[in-house]
Amino acid sequence: MTQPRRQTPLPTSSAVVDPQPQTVCVIEDDHDIRETLRFLLEDTGYRVIEAEDGLTGYALLQQSTERLVVLLDHKLPQMDGCDLLELAANDEVLRVQHAFILVTASPKNAEEDCGEHLDDLDAPLISKPFDIDEVLDAVAEAATRLA
Repeated sequence: MTQPRRQTPLPTSSAVVDPQPQTVCVIEDDHDIRETLRFLLEDTGYRVIEAEDGLTGYALLQQSTERLVVLLDHKLPQMDGCDLLELAANDEVLRVQHAFILVTASPKNAEEDCGEHLDDLDAPLISKPFDIDEVLDAVAEAATRLA
């Protein structure tokens, strides 16, 4: 009598290799806030790149070959967040390549300063001091839009 052939079990979902994690670009001039966001995002599984001013952040966005979720501070040296949003809104490549989230200590002022560009880019506004869950939810939603 022939023995039944032993079947190799199919891999479970935990055996499937995860795709490369989403990269988040944190553009924030306050070192402590930037570091906090980096640790929070990395602990959640995101890759993080950083810029401490608007010009450096803008250069990172222009040079990136991958789609980025961008956590952007409102008030920055050299180029503020609204100016960067305006440049992105008027640049077809940046507009579709990246997803933006504006972080600010003055939500009312940010709405007045850059509301049109927030709408154009479908960019949510997060108030400082920020709630960790609100940041993670906004980043996850932005990453989903980019997928």
